[in-house]
Amino acid sequence: MDTLPVAKTTSVESTGDPASQGESRSVLVAPGTPEAAMFPSVFKALPPSYKPGEELTYSFKHKGITAGRAVLRVLDVPEPFNGHQVVKLDGVVETNTFASLFYRLNNHSYSLIDAEKGFSRFYSIDLKEKRMQYLDTVEYNYDKGTGRYNRKEDGRDKSTDFPLYGPVTDVASTVYYYRQFSRLLVGDVIEVPLSTAKDVYLLRMKVDDKGLVKVRGLGTVKALKTVPFEGIQNGPAITKTGSSLWIEETTHVPLRITLELSSGSMTMYLTGAKNVMGLNALDSKQLRAAKKEGYR
Repeated sequence: MDTLPVAKTTSVESTGDPASQGESRSVLVAPGTPEAAMFPSVFKALPPSYKPGEELTYSFKHKGITAGRAVLRVLDVPEPFNGHQVVKLDGVVETNTFASLFYRLNNHSYSLIDAEKGFSRFYSIDLKEKRMQYLDTVEYNYDKGTGRYNRKEDGRDKSTDFPLYGPVTDVASTVYYYRQFSRLLVGDVIEVPLSTAKDVYLLRMKVDDKGLVKVRGLGTVKALKTVPFEGIQNGPAITKTGSSLWIEETTHVPLRITLELSSGSMTMYLTGAKNVMGLNALDSKQLRAAKKEGYR
């Protein structure tokens, strides 16, 4: 019987480039590189651990001010996509009334992920900001080893094809990627095959710490903190120093996401969870035991 993968500590030899110094680094994958030749994937064991009907709600702060909310839902898709059964990950991010006076954000994204193994087959984001509006889509054709990125803006479409080196996550499904692993421990390195628009990255996130996190409406849970290995110039926000992701220890549900953006730090806090199997608060006895084990 197949089992979910377990993360392993990995290392990358230094190339002499200052950006590559250290135990490990994240990279922008390019044709002919070692990363392209040995592109990793954990999408090979069991179906995703999240099921249709799941809903996660987050409140987010920008520069320390409560600015809005995000809702992530898992939806069933009865009809196959390009001959493959898929599940839809649906996300909405919107600023509240107060924040919209200064900066309005309303975006709707969704991913179609493979129902058997959890990698992305299609990604879309409809973004509406104060100063811009566009629709981005990315379609992944693994049989041909290519992806197609398209941006529709001001009534015009601009498409770009790019190479694929194996199954990937997209911007929206990345937060679910950690749930492919059966166990994560402090010191583990998680390799994240991430596609953003026409670029493919191999992100390396280290499990840096463990602690206790309070979740509104649920209680206190055991959690693990993951942080990036810096190494991608102009890369995704999650690779920036100061960015981090706290996940619940057992289910690996994201509890707190901090991103370092050009406009300042943004942190998302889990405030509601529906139909999430195994996500439970610690009782008083379990809480005392956790503190004895070094959770703070």
